[in-house]
Amino acid sequence: MKKLFFALTFSLLFFTTCLDRNLPDVNGMWQLKTIEDEQGSHAVDTIFYSFQRQAIFSYTVLYPPERWPMEKEILYGYIDFPASDQLHIQLDPRYHIIKNLTLWKDTAVTYTIKELNTHRLVLSHSGVTYHFINY
Repeated sequence: MKKLFFALTFSLLFFTTCLDRNLPDVNGMWQLKTIEDEQGSHAVDTIFYSFQRQAIFSYTVLYPPERWPMEKEILYGYIDFPASDQLHIQLDPRYHIIKNLTLWKDTAVTYTIKELNTHRLVLSHSGVTYHFINY
């Protein structure tokens, strides 16, 4: 019985690992550096996207010292990959400050992955391009 249990567990882990290889590897922390829209390019350095295990997401905003005591804001959610070049982020719908922090229209957004390597991540959504560096 133990041999069967270990064989099934190993098979499941191996199968799951193989499935993850087909997903874009966005894992890690990414710092938003610039946003490009129809008005031009805008520098940003206080927003971070974090991805863990190809499933968990956090959105962090660091505030300047004059905004104390609110030094940072962190929102949590989940990610999915509807297609090989798409990244879907779903935040907890109870967050009421989404529009102020993320500039998203809702608690969910689907980005197109324009570039992804160990140093850079470029996402686009609704005519806006977001340039990240690996932090």
